[in-house]
Amino acid sequence: MDMKCDWCEGKASIGENTVYWELPDGTRAVEITATPAINCMVCGMVYQTDKVIKEI
Repeated sequence: MDMKCDWCEGKASIGENTVYWELPDGTRAVEITATPAINCMVCGMVYQTDKVIKEI
């Protein structure tokens, strides 16, 4: 599915990537694999939607 990048408004698509979420106390980070992501084909930005961030 094609969409627009939130950063540059270029062509983007849905994909997956690995993210690291820091624990609230800052002592360590948790690796979360296969996280839904938006991949921009123009600027190269890879990011999660607000909905995914709230779910994490």
